[in-house]
Amino acid sequence: MNYNTTAGLILFSLCWLSLPLSAGSIYPWLAKTVTLHNDKTRNNNYELNPRLPADCSRGSCPKHSLMRAYQELQFKSLEKNRGIPTHNKDGKTLRVVTYNVHFWQQAGIRYFSTSGNVANELIKEMVAMNADVYLLQEVVFEQNIIHRLLRALKMPETAYYFCPEPDNFKNSLPVGNLTLVRKKAEHLYTSYYFYHPTATGTDLPLRDGVVPDTSSLQGRCAIINTIIPDGTDQLLQIVNIHLDHTDDSQLKTLQLEGTLNMMTANPYYSEISTHFIGGDLNTPMARQLSERKRLALELNARSRNTTVDLHVLELLEQHGYTDSFDHACIAPPGATVWSLIRIDYLFLKPRNHSNVCFTGQYLFHTLNSDHNALVFDIQFTP
Repeated sequence: MNYNTTAGLILFSLCWLSLPLSAGSIYPWLAKTVTLHNDKTRNNNYELNPRLPADCSRGSCPKHSLMRAYQELQFKSLEKNRGIPTHNKDGKTLRVVTYNVHFWQQAGIRYFSTSGNVANELIKEMVAMNADVYLLQEVVFEQNIIHRLLRALKMPETAYYFCPEPDNFKNSLPVGNLTLVRKKAEHLYTSYYFYHPTATGTDLPLRDGVVPDTSSLQGRCAIINTIIPDGTDQLLQIVNIHLDHTDDSQLKTLQLEGTLNMMTANPYYSEISTHFIGGDLNTPMARQLSERKRLALELNARSRNTTVDLHVLELLEQHGYTDSFDHACIAPPGATVWSLIRIDYLFLKPRNHSNVCFTGQYLFHTLNSDHNALVFDIQFTP
């Protein structure tokens, strides 16, 4: 056996050990691409398995205990944000952020009251992340806050995509997803999709790429952007999605299927080099949960006379999508939300897996929302 072969086996072994997957779940392309990802991707700034409170050992987890444990973890982790490298916008790397901003509220607040202070802190955080694309969920469209955010990011006041969720209002203000494409890019196509509880995307009437907002189309929504970022020749499709928070796996499955169908309705679909689906999917991945957390979730569901399906996201994998952390061959964060589980993701489906390289994936820790932000640095090769 020669030196190159031995080195390759050692590198593959290291990657194999870091994966949160069983041997039978390894993707067939993985062995061909692991050498693209160096040790920089392992310099994470998150907890791999945060501990549940002691009173979660039997029965359901009290929300106040989880919230207290989450806030303590966040407070201890704020310094880790300094470990996120500066994004220099040299045209070689695309930085994407997905962030549920929780109605511009801090975690634990039980009533809605937009706070100028919280909004200002959230805006400062997004400036610090310095991303090219922001996928934001649970955004209350308060004009003053949106304009302040755009000015802080040095974006035109019309350069945003907002998808309101029908019948979702806070203090009479619409709530929904907000996508900001900050990097100079050629926009080819944008669509908005309102989920329908009994239909998928192809069953809904399209008008100029937008599903009309009518009383018969109730539910959450997705924003689908197709762009060519400046400095690349890559045609990208980037989806901002927020699945329903209920445990109804049938509804979530319909929402995912509808979104996938809407993506294929894009006239440029056959030319797209990489598809991204990011946001708050309100579902943990079973194989990435410890046994204790999986049991706690199931007990919580039973206490509410319902069930929790931990395998909903396998639908994306069946359609060829990969969790970004699996693609980079590193262990994902153990929690992105107050309940100490991970429900925020970036899934991707490249035409050629060797064309996409994650140079870093990080949590941006915060006390200004009930979610952390996820920060992704992505490089593309011809």
